[in-house]
Amino acid sequence: MLNNFEKVTNFPIFRSYDYNDELLWASAWMARATGEQVYLDDAKQQWDDHYMGWTSHQFGWDIKLPGAQILLARLDGAANPEYVTAVEKFCEWMQNNATVSPKGLIWLGEWGSLRSIATVIFALMEAADDGITPEANRRIAKQQMEYILGSTGRSFVVGFGINPPMRPHHGASSCPTRPEQCSQNIAANSLDPNPQVLYGALVGGPGVKDDYEDVRTDYV
Repeated sequence: MLNNFEKVTNFPIFRSYDYNDELLWASAWMARATGEQVYLDDAKQQWDDHYMGWTSHQFGWDIKLPGAQILLARLDGAANPEYVTAVEKFCEWMQNNATVSPKGLIWLGEWGSLRSIATVIFALMEAADDGITPEANRRIAKQQMEYILGSTGRSFVVGFGINPPMRPHHGASSCPTRPEQCSQNIAANSLDPNPQVLYGALVGGPGVKDDYEDVRTDYV
């Protein structure tokens, strides 16, 4: 059914390729929201059935595991220390083993390198609040956020800081002000800055060598 829907609509769908972490995430949040043991038991069962103690190197739309691990460590870490251990390993990998660009970006992949580390920043800060390597986590989170906001000489947030992006890959902000008409050719191929400033938007980000061009068509 999903494939037929893709053919009909003619656009890609962002779908999860392994939904066990989503089920774990959902159970953990239901336990947090309701306080009912049945949801915590369900999360424990998910954890045991699918070995959810492994260390993910991402935390985002497709991979919820680090968030679920942090939440379960907070909810039930005293009774199940393996939850805490999983969070510690996630933080340790980010601290010591992740690829780092020459200017200091923890680089987790070319597709949206900044949003990838931004969600990890959130996870590290949550772990720090729970007493898991707090100094190291907060230091890394601060350094990564400063990179995003312009510590290397350019901001990656539209409308903010030094030399911010002016041509983000975004349809509506690429169109001229009404009543002037907008076409794909105008929106996508113009070399001029976007007519509408998309304040606060985070661009995809630089490559592993800190290379970045403010080019609208570079959606990666």
